[in-house]
Amino acid sequence: MQHSKTLTSLAAVAALALGLTACGSGSSQGSGSSPSASQSSSSSPSASASTSGDVDETKPHHHAPIEGASATIGAAEKGGKTYVLGGLKNEGDKPITVESASSDYASTVELHKTVNGAMSVDEKGWTIKPGETFTLSHDGYHIAVKGLKADLKKGDKIVVNLKTSAGPAHLELTVGEAASGGHHH
Repeated sequence: MQHSKTLTSLAAVAALALGLTACGSGSSQGSGSSPSASQSSSSSPSASASTSGDVDETKPHHHAPIEGASATIGAAEKGGKTYVLGGLKNEGDKPITVESASSDYASTVELHKTVNGAMSVDEKGWTIKPGETFTLSHDGYHIAVKGLKADLKKGDKIVVNLKTSAGPAHLELTVGEAASGGHHH
């Protein structure tokens, strides 16, 4: 009987640990492995915000109500660059400013804007009004993902993290067709 109670207790501890780990799975730092995009059978590019990430378990979870409405990222080779295009929707009741972006899959992730054919880093960020979708396109605003740490192939899934005025947002993106840049860096 004691053996059964021990196994039940171990199972409960393991389940709790998995739950906490899943909530903090947005970062692979310290794991000793380099990120690689995961394979998926899905062929349609899509994105959704996730509640995983670096979270202090002693505080209530607070995540920005941002959805990757139709957002996708283009396929590209290791060492190369690609772009997040589509839309970011503010599903909250207050304006949200997207301040910066990052990903474990790339050495650099930047908010860009293109004006009159000239691309530049947008250091002011992007403010999205409640209920509105902010459009990401090659010839306007977009998220540039540079220095890829692994090949991104159509159907792979990766996470792009957004730092916003309302807290973190984690976009789970499905890799679509190869990105074709409409501007020069």
